[in-house]
Amino acid sequence: MCGPGRGSSCLPNSYAFEGSDYNFDAEFAQDSLAARARLRLKNSVHRQALHAADAVYTPTRWQYSQFPAAYKHKISVIFDGIDTALVAPKQQARIHLKRDNLTLTAADEVITFVNRNLEPYRGFHVFMRALPEILKQRPKAHYQDYLSVIQNSSCHVYLTYPFVLSWSCLEVLSAGRVVVASNTGPVQEVIEHGVNGLLFDFFDAAALSTQVIDVLAQPENYRDLGRRARETVLERYDLKSKCLPQQLELIGGTRL
Repeated sequence: MCGPGRGSSCLPNSYAFEGSDYNFDAEFAQDSLAARARLRLKNSVHRQALHAADAVYTPTRWQYSQFPAAYKHKISVIFDGIDTALVAPKQQARIHLKRDNLTLTAADEVITFVNRNLEPYRGFHVFMRALPEILKQRPKAHYQDYLSVIQNSSCHVYLTYPFVLSWSCLEVLSAGRVVVASNTGPVQEVIEHGVNGLLFDFFDAAALSTQVIDVLAQPENYRDLGRRARETVLERYDLKSKCLPQQLELIGGTRL
């Protein structure tokens, strides 16, 4: 915990006028003196926490790069951790949609996308623009909510501004699914195009739809991506073997 000169704290990232989420998307850009002043006020909370804490951790190296140089000696990069035993591939997973009286399996074309409040930060507007072409070309594809379908996902779409990396992205990778993600911010830190996932330009809805359609049409060409995606999470982001020990070590070495 963070107190005057005592303890440790977890911070997401600092806010910047360039190279981050601020005015990243021209469609929603609202640059003004008032907007920049609000950004300064947001940073003031983080600056106070950074000053007060003996030790700080942040989930990704990209987020670490956003903090002022004067405080980086206090900051460790430790991800929150994924329970890979719970979030794992499951070949016999089934999803039953009561409304349509439909049961889906891994043999079906299931597209997943996470966005808790339809926010531009997670690319909802870009995905919605790509979806009509995807559904036109893959009429048997199913688009549904997240949690209950993750293990059956044929293709998971993940978009984000240069900001905080979502747990959902790591959870889908842990489940061994194929992820098509925006080439932004901390995503590049986790996903290497063609190795453990697929990347595209955040604003290119056509490229997104083309890539998703190809994953659904030729799943055998992308099967290894899911296997290597899970290996990535096991090696770097597993809660019990990696992240939790690092967190406990940080706390144990902090002057309380």
